[in-house]
Amino acid sequence: MSRCGQTSVGSIRPKFEHQLPPKPGSVLILLYEDEGKIKFPLTKRPEYLGAHAGQISLPGGKAEPGENYIQTALREGEEEIGVHSNELKVIGRLSDFFVIPSNFLIVPVVAYSLTKPKFVPQESEVVKYWKATSMISFAMMPFRPKKFSLQKCIRCWHLIFN
Repeated sequence: MSRCGQTSVGSIRPKFEHQLPPKPGSVLILLYEDEGKIKFPLTKRPEYLGAHAGQISLPGGKAEPGENYIQTALREGEEEIGVHSNELKVIGRLSDFFVIPSNFLIVPVVAYSLTKPKFVPQESEVVKYWKATSMISFAMMPFRPKKFSLQKCIRCWHLIFN
């Protein structure tokens, strides 16, 4: 333990011997414009007896039976932070990643909103949320516009990646 009562780096050893295949899940990376910057929400989970207690995370969770990864991400976004899926446009997905402690295989889904979302956190799942500022807002654009516009930025990303 460190002086602050925190676990030291490298002292927790993950359990790799899962008996079951990974559970499917998704997280939502929701991009939106706020004061000329691209932002996205992060949440803090409540303290409970579980693998992800107190963690900072993207909105997301376990897939329900019959859901695809996009449906899961959008549902979890609505449940956890109150954003309505009909107000979002899905751009695509990032590479899957495996969460060792909870045996989840997560699909990050990237979506955007042309309006600034009104976040309504669900108290049982979110104790706090932040509006994180993206550091890649202009790095992925071939030019810097005089006036920033998420809509123009999204169109540019589509031209680059499609």
